[in-house]
Amino acid sequence: RHTSPPPLLLLLLPSPCPAGSSCSSRCVYCRSVFSQSENGRGRCRDAPDPALHCLHQWTCVWCAESLLYHCMSDSEGEFWEPCSCEDSLGEGRPHPLCCARWLALLALSLFVPCMCCYLPLRACLRCGERCGCCGGKHKAVR
Repeated sequence: RHTSPPPLLLLLLPSPCPAGSSCSSRCVYCRSVFSQSENGRGRCRDAPDPALHCLHQWTCVWCAESLLYHCMSDSEGEFWEPCSCEDSLGEGRPHPLCCARWLALLALSLFVPCMCCYLPLRACLRCGERCGCCGGKHKAVR
């Protein structure tokens, strides 16, 4: 019968990192180099975030993303965050379809009222990311 070593013995086994050095790995998602000791939640923007996935499902933002994809995407099929008016053109002013996007979201929220919870919950998620409770973590390439 095979058993795992006792927890005290695990502390005595040699570490894959030499003492006093920081092991660094390359992330599967963003391809940047990171230190295992500093890899906390919210460190990798490209990594999947279970809390953000739940937020999108609970607030039905996927309805808004579908609307924006089919009605307001560019020629390459790309669209921006549903609730943003960021400068996507790099000219220092809001996107030209910003007002149309917000009017479409307002009309859609009349039929899908749970979308009204998106902005407050997104703010809570951002606070959680800053505190290190939420967000994606780097994953080392094997």
